[in-house]
Amino acid sequence: MKQIGFCHGVLFKTRDVYSKGNIDIFRKCGCTAIEINCHSYPEAEKLESMLSRIGEFDYVSMHLPRDIKYKNDDKTKSLLAKIDDFYMKSGRI
Repeated sequence: MKQIGFCHGVLFKTRDVYSKGNIDIFRKCGCTAIEINCHSYPEAEKLESMLSRIGEFDYVSMHLPRDIKYKNDDKTKSLLAKIDDFYMKSGRI
């Protein structure tokens, strides 16, 4: 079966994209997949708040921040550790 979903950030102009209500909109539409859009480095701090909201989705993907240069430095390592922690806690790995 095909997965149908949206990026949780598509409603950023009208609502708090990290709110439970925002995620519920996608569930109520029958979406079985969601992409978490971690738009900027500071938003990585909000990822843990999403854990309780993504459990009902069959597929979860992540769009990494675009506001940093990815290289072998502490900032990149810190971000990737946060992403890894998010996926480990979500039980998706």
